[in-house]
Amino acid sequence: MNPPRAAAAKPDPAIWDAFHNVLRNRKIPQRYWPWYVLRAENYLKTSDRKPLEQHTADDLSAYWRTAGAANRLADWPYRPIVESLEILFARVLDLPWARDFDWSYETRSGFD
Repeated sequence: MNPPRAAAAKPDPAIWDAFHNVLRNRKIPQRYWPWYVLRAENYLKTSDRKPLEQHTADDLSAYWRTAGAANRLADWPYRPIVESLEILFARVLDLPWARDFDWSYETRSGFD
């Protein structure tokens, strides 16, 4: 029997405040904010307590492939997933790899 997995690391509440500020600045209606947060949290649940600063583009690509295949998602939910992770890693955490990542390509490519 495998030991239970550790719960995903909870980001500092200040991260979610900054996340909400980005949503506000992008003029995304507040009623949609919980969906953006949920998409980011769903990714974080898969991270095995890996510190946010240690996530890479490869981690995100693996998640997108797995999420799309496991859930048989259509392309339409893909864009908000990508956008949520772009907000988290490029805008809030401002990680160098995320600033240079081609988010628009990922948004266009869907769950291919």
